[in-house]
Amino acid sequence: MEQVHKEMDSVFNEIIEEHEGKKLDGDDMNEDLVDILLRIKRHGEMDLSLTKEIIKAVILDLFIAGTETSSAAMVWAMLEPIRHPKVMQKAQLEVREALNGKRILEE
Repeated sequence: MEQVHKEMDSVFNEIIEEHEGKKLDGDDMNEDLVDILLRIKRHGEMDLSLTKEIIKAVILDLFIAGTETSSAAMVWAMLEPIRHPKVMQKAQLEVREALNGKRILEE
């Protein structure tokens, strides 16, 4: 876990450094979330005191939110046919018909 934490921290530092070096020319339309958080950190907007660690935590939350919902949907999509064997058989038949008898999938 410590190794993964160090690697993630390194990636987040790279993301932040990349955004700190970015010139936005006052064009808010090209800002993303990291740019906005860095602007708030620099200028103290909205009476928020952001640190680099808080910005990294927000980025981590976004990564986790994106992957957790996808994995939960995949688990649900695999579980439902197992719970309903007739639905599983129907889905298997539809896939076999769509493949025209080709044995592409082994799983």
